[in-house]
Amino acid sequence: MEWDVRHTDSVKRWLQEVLSPSQYRQVVRVKNKLSGLSRLIASWYLCDDLNRLARLYGTDKWGIHWYTQHYQRYFAPFRKRALKVLEIGIGGYTASDQGGASLRMWKAYFRRSQIVGIDLYDKSSFSERRIDIRQCDQTVSDALIKLSNEYGGFDIIIDDGSHLNDDVLKTFRTLFPLLHQ
Repeated sequence: MEWDVRHTDSVKRWLQEVLSPSQYRQVVRVKNKLSGLSRLIASWYLCDDLNRLARLYGTDKWGIHWYTQHYQRYFAPFRKRALKVLEIGIGGYTASDQGGASLRMWKAYFRRSQIVGIDLYDKSSFSERRIDIRQCDQTVSDALIKLSNEYGGFDIIIDDGSHLNDDVLKTFRTLFPLLHQ
């Protein structure tokens, strides 16, 4: 028998029937912790393959856009260094609980690095060890300069923000001179 969503829904309904609400919440917390742990363990084995990490974390940089093979080609020589990586755009648009997949992918790939994500919207819920989140408009040069100064500059900058030509150019003109070489 193959496992599918119907089985998951049946198990959820059964658990809700036989457990008290607090017991059910505890089971869900344990399940979520185990899911996160299994993803962490998998990332240790996949850490040198950016394509697999992208699939593991569910980022659109693989499958929809096919960027990861290109990122890996250029970033592989730097993977083991302690870097400061900035990603512009966290994903999920206005939804505060959506996005962040590529930040976790970068964290797994660059194992010794500090990952900083900025977004126009509040995405602070994605902060975790080695991932800092800032609410910032990529078109505000003073804010980008202040951010760069706060971290002592960045080694890698990935612009996955607005995708508007004027915004990308303004961001590039501001940050490129501040990029570590």
